[in-house]
Amino acid sequence: MFEIKKQLTNMREPKSINPELVTSPTEGTIKLTEPAADLLGLTNGDYLGVVVGEVDATEEFFVYKGSGGIEGEPNNGMKMSSQTNKVGGTLIGSSVNTWKKLGGNSDILNHFSVLGEDSSQEHEGIIYFQLEHVNATPKLQRSSSTSKDEVSADVNEEAVA
Repeated sequence: MFEIKKQLTNMREPKSINPELVTSPTEGTIKLTEPAADLLGLTNGDYLGVVVGEVDATEEFFVYKGSGGIEGEPNNGMKMSSQTNKVGGTLIGSSVNTWKKLGGNSDILNHFSVLGEDSSQEHEGIIYFQLEHVNATPKLQRSSSTSKDEVSADVNEEAVA
């Protein structure tokens, strides 16, 4: 009869199917899910801009496809890169100021929904997509690990047996 004694690998939340921007517990790190990247038209190496805009006398956060990498022009936004260096997948960028403004925290992940076309705003030829704070989740805690000596002793005992 089979029985699991202990989980050794990490258990992670499933990948989001929703367009989301997430502040990582690592200071300055911002992640954009693949559906959000698709909505904004971003791929590996593109720039993501984040602004505060006003809608109906209320300040809201908005994201847009920035510009960068054009000779002679300033970069507009943070450069996003793929974890896998391929088309698709989660994009990661770094901006400590943006991370702090979005409530970045070393103990939690802040999840923002990137609202679709219905809530987008066009201004001077750029389409801005509104962010809506969905929830904050605690970062995954590493389980207490077994010391190297204990692992070595276990491996050695099994090898002898």
